[in-house]
Amino acid sequence: MEDSDNVSKNLSIFRYFAEDSKQGGKVVHKAMKYDFDDYMGAKDYSKMFVSKLMKTNSGQCHSMPLLYLILAEQIGADAYLVMSPNHSYIRFKNDDGEVLSIELTNGMFSANSFVLNSGYIKAEALKNKIYMQNLNKREVLSQTYVDLASGYIHKFGYDEFVSKVLDKALLLNPQNINATLWKSNTDQVRFMQSCARFGIDPQIKEQLQNIRNYPPLEDQFRQINLSFDYIDQSGFTQMPLDQYEKWLGSLRSTENKQKSDEIAERIKIINAQKQKEAKNKPKPITTKKESPKIYKIPKEFL
Repeated sequence: MEDSDNVSKNLSIFRYFAEDSKQGGKVVHKAMKYDFDDYMGAKDYSKMFVSKLMKTNSGQCHSMPLLYLILAEQIGADAYLVMSPNHSYIRFKNDDGEVLSIELTNGMFSANSFVLNSGYIKAEALKNKIYMQNLNKREVLSQTYVDLASGYIHKFGYDEFVSKVLDKALLLNPQNINATLWKSNTDQVRFMQSCARFGIDPQIKEQLQNIRNYPPLEDQFRQINLSFDYIDQSGFTQMPLDQYEKWLGSLRSTENKQKSDEIAERIKIINAQKQKEAKNKPKPITTKKESPKIYKIPKEFL
């Protein structure tokens, strides 16, 4: 495999996930599987971790693409993390510039139409570039800060540390809708706590009006409403879990499987042609490296 062969590099990583790896006729690594048990980490947040995937060889749409990116970086392959409602997946380009999508949860190639057919991608979301965009390294780093905040919240709850982490995530990528959502939740918790100090229950309309007497509370409330407006206008949507499972399972339909097989076959043919061309290509002549010569000074000159 040549260093410049990005397709072969990505294909080798894909096979590591989707196929059993054999050496000397023996299986040395089993294909990774989708973990259907608590895949959103509601009961056990460690289900979201890459370390859990590596330990159990099973994961979900959060951990699998991240491990793929780690491996891609290690072997110098160009690949991108892509977000969609409740989901993330991998993209890379072939030699002709065609964008190929990899669905690691099913070990298949997919087309953009598969994500769009979920019915939960709004035109506003595409316009505002919150979904179906190739994330650069800065944007991926922003998402890892969101992961840190989310894991911290699940274990310790909301506090100022969470706010600082999310501010960093938004600094790296202001369009990170997940960071905006968690930031909005954090601001709401802070507002509730501030209201409690003044004996105000904001869930009671009559009491909520009393925040007029406290300008800092009014500012917090105004900021929360602004974030609500931004989220609504961004095109953000959440897919119900039962719909998500149904949509993910639809990738195994005959039509989608046929598309995946067609893409895989096309890549196979292109790679075979490239290998044939590389084999017939004359190898450059390299000069033989010789050990440096040592010239001894004759004794008569000493």
